[in-house]
Formats: sequence, C-alpha cells, structure tokens
Amino acid sequence: MKAYFSILQIPNVTPAYSGEYKLKVSSGGCEVEVSSRLDVDLCNNLYVKAFDPSNGEEKTRLTRKPGQLNLYDDLVLQVETFDGEVLKGVQYTWTMPQGVTAGQDPAQQHKITINKIGNYKVNVTSTGGVSCLLDVDISALACATPTDFLNCGSTSSITSTGTEKLKNLAVGDVFSTYDYIVSVTEVSGSESAGWTGRGFIEMSFLKLGATALSVPLGVRFENIHLNQCYQLLPGSKVVTEFDPTWSNVIDVDLITDRLSAVYAEIKDLLATKPDDKQALQKKVDELNTIKTDLTNSGFRPEWIT
Repeated sequence: MKAYFSILQIPNVTPAYSGEYKLKVSSGGCEVEVSSRLDVDLCNNLYVKAFDPSNGEEKTRLTRKPGQLNLYDDLVLQVETFDGEVLKGVQYTWTMPQGVTAGQDPAQQHKITINKIGNYKVNVTSTGGVSCLLDVDISALACATPTDFLNCGSTSSITSTGTEKLKNLAVGDVFSTYDYIVSVTEVSGSESAGWTGRGFIEMSFLKLGATALSVPLGVRFENIHLNQCYQLLPGSKVVTEFDPTWSNVIDVDLITDRLSAVYAEIKDLLATKPDDKQALQKKVDELNTIKTDLTNSGFRPEWIT
C-alpha cells in the first residue's frame, strides 16, 4: 500500500489563520475529505483599540460634549491584532462597566460604540474553545486644570463643577486637587468605597530664563471621592510622601544660588564678550556640573530643562 502526503505551509502565521482546514482527496472515482482544527494563540497578538470614529484617532479619554458635565462624544472599541487585522470565525462577548453583557449585531461583534467612563471587557473565543480576556479603561480629561503652581500657599480660582461621583479611576488618569494635577500610578477601590492609591504631582521650584527645575513629588490618597470632572470632592485628602529623615530632599537654596550666579555670569559674557567661546563653554560646563549634582541627588535628567 502506498502512502500519500499533502503538505500545507503557512508563512508568518497570525491568529487570523485560526480555523478549520479541510483536505479533499479524489482518486479513481473515490473521494475522501478530512479536516483539522488550527488555533493560533489569541492573547499574544490582540488588543482593544479605542478610537474616535470621526477621525480615526486612537485615544482612551472621552471628549465632553460642549457645556455638559457627564455627556461625552462616542468612542469605538474594536478588537484587532497589532497588525490591524480583525479575526474571523471567533466569538466576541463584551461586558460593560456595569457588568451587563452588550447585545450586538453578529456581523459587528468585534466592535462596540461607547460614551461612558469605565472598564470594558471582551472575551474572545475561537470555535476550538481557545479564549482570551481583554480589557481597556476609558476615562475623560478633567473639566478644568490649574496653571503651573509656583508659589507655595497660593489659592486656586478653580471651583468644583459637580458632585456626581466618578465611576472609574485607572492608572494613567489625572485628577485635580485644585492647586495640583495628580497623575495616578496605582489605584484600587470603587465609586462607593472611594479610591486608594499613589501618584505624583509636579512642582516648579525655580525658573531662571530658559532654565527651569520641575520636581515630581510622590503623593498618596485613601478612600477619596472624585466628581465627573476628575476633581477632588470635599472631605477627600491627598498627602505628599517623603523620607522622614529628609535624606531625599536637596538644599534648593544652594542650587538656586549656584544657578543664579552662573546665569548672571553668562548674561554678562553675552553682553560684553559674545565672541569669547572659551569663557562661554566654561559656564556651560558649570551648568552641566549642577545638572550632574541634581541627577546624583535623585533627580531624573528629564525633570531638569
């Protein structure tokens, strides 16, 4: 008895090739058909793409309708591969922030249109039983943001624009404490219990001409409540975190004096000896030395501009 082989080679396999493959063999009036199921790993190459349907821009923050507190323009959430392909032959089950499963047109299961803040989940299941759970956090920008806070103790003119509690807070979101903007780095909790976590604010300690020193300070918050404008509600507090020994705090006055002196000398050189490149280079080297000292004190280079 002779054995016959048929080989199908698929280059650059992606999840789009998942499905049932059939082979039909005909010989001498006889015909036989065999099939085999192929499931390529779904999870490693899939994500939820969030985009503005009006222009295709990818974003995860909703845009408020003009003059509205908690009404937003639509975003589309769509499951696709990192190469932009939409998988066929799989089942998509979407779960909304309230835990309700979304009812959909079977032909459009891979995407939904949304306009509310929250965590959206989708379970992608192949006919072979392979499944992958994906999710995406959808937020919105604060209704208003304060300007750079430069003077300790100053008050902000920004007022709260609503008391309805924020329903979802995620890493990467920002919220206003009236004087500062907090960038969230870790968070847990809920709308009812409040939000607990950590983040950072940025403070500008010094501005000398084009030179500025912007310092991020760690903060923590516990069981806070925010309104739909991402503003802190009364009774909630955000506190700074620092080393009680002050070992992570540098002498700002010393740095200010050094920068002021070098800055004044550079201005004098530019006014009296603008062609003295050697002297100017010496002052640039002094500025770089100050920058190195700051870096060695724990400041990242991107904080000093």
